Amino acid sequence: MREMQQDAFAQESGGFVLRRRSWPWVTWGGAGLLAAITLAAWQAIMGKGNVQDAWALLASMSGAAAVVLRVGSCRLVLFSDGMRVDNLIGSHYVPYASITSVGRAEGSGGLCVETSDGREIHCFAFGGSVVDAVFKTTPKAVALVQEYVQRATHSGAGDGVRTVRFRLCWTSEGLFAISVVAAGVAILL
Repeated sequence: MREMQQDAFAQESGGFVLRRRSWPWVTWGGAGLLAAITLAAWQAIMGKGNVQDAWALLASMSGAAAVVLRVGSCRLVLFSDGMRVDNLIGSHYVPYASITSVGRAEGSGGLCVETSDGREIHCFAFGGSVVDAVFKTTPKAVALVQEYVQRATHSGAGDGVRTVRFRLCWTSEGLFAISVVAAGVAILL
């Protein structure tokens, strides 16, 4: 699966991370580009002595970078007994015994997991996209998840789906904090 990558941190904790291989490059490249634009614009604005606009720029650009990094941190982690779906805001842990089907979602074409309690969990990292039409990463991810589900021993109904309402992404949270502080400074000036 050349188009997907395994994450070293998840490998240490016994998991196998699925995400499009381009995501880290696009994420960090986008954040780096925003940082470069912010630095150049900051210097130009400060050169004109407009301090309030410089702080407003920092607030908006760090907020945009926070969103880019949060999107880039979305992934699907496969463990021996279940999988974790890290979406934009929250995470879902789904024991394999609770999975009734894995496939492509109607309409979007993204990866969708249906559970025994009737829930549909969509994986943002494998939402339908133009990239997916070329590289077919979603069908490959679906096949791999189905393989993990089939290999797992289905003893009982499982513990059910556990949902975390908000998942931490430290780089995104740090930039969001900078955005809030910079907006406060811009308002107070």
